[in-house]
Amino acid sequence: MRTEDMSEWMKVRIQDILAVELLCKNNNVGKEGKARRSFCCLPNRKPTTSSGSESSGFGQYLTVHFSTRVKDSSMWTRSQIQLSHSDYPVLHHWHQTLLTALNGMVDRPKSLLFFVNPYGGKRKGVNIFEKQVKPLLQLCSCKWTVINTQRRNHATEALAVMSDEKIAEFDVVVGVGGDGTICEVVTGLLTRGFPSSKAIDEGDLQSAPIPVAVIPAGSSNALAYTLHGTDDPQTAILHILLGSAAPLDVAAIHNIRGLADLSLDKCPMAILLIRWSTLKS
Repeated sequence: MRTEDMSEWMKVRIQDILAVELLCKNNNVGKEGKARRSFCCLPNRKPTTSSGSESSGFGQYLTVHFSTRVKDSSMWTRSQIQLSHSDYPVLHHWHQTLLTALNGMVDRPKSLLFFVNPYGGKRKGVNIFEKQVKPLLQLCSCKWTVINTQRRNHATEALAVMSDEKIAEFDVVVGVGGDGTICEVVTGLLTRGFPSSKAIDEGDLQSAPIPVAVIPAGSSNALAYTLHGTDDPQTAILHILLGSAAPLDVAAIHNIRGLADLSLDKCPMAILLIRWSTLKS
């Protein structure tokens, strides 16, 4: 097996691999007389040249896409390494072995529901999804549904009336926006089945039926900082696609009329203030 830097390949952990591609590179000559290079996916057959004969040499490549942490940073980025071998069955064996390992990682989401806030922060939500999130979803062969929120509490209202069967189609619900967007998502999931907030008493709320995630794209991204140590969108989507998860407490505020508010982003700050006050005294 050949690669430009074998030491880099040896450092790649299986749990950090996003996708693998088996490629054949052919140098063909176009009508204009110039050589052109084409790539074709070859999951189940041997590579052939444009004339139909079996190709040979190092025109066959196994590309491994993986996530890696940026040095001295909380940010993660996508990298890739290309492996080559003169014997196609060897590459095919590696490809199938890695695919089997990736398909066995059941915690990784394959169907995602996105609520994209196009107005929050600097109105970057749609651009972040199209430029940074969508290419990675395509790379990992995921299915996704996008709902662009049009008003306040749009995500809450949409999830509150969504049927159990529809919710079950997704592995995770993702808010692309600031802290307000993900709070709407959580509120919608936790208040499903109740006619109104007035009907929700203490102890009625249960855990969300599926995991929730946030891709920071707002003016305030405190929850993303709490989870990842950064508000970098690529870091967030990489953690989502790798199936990284952490428990998150939700604070519910009740009054005599019922549920008054649910809070995610305010909880860490409140806890920090209490601890600081205790230390000061």
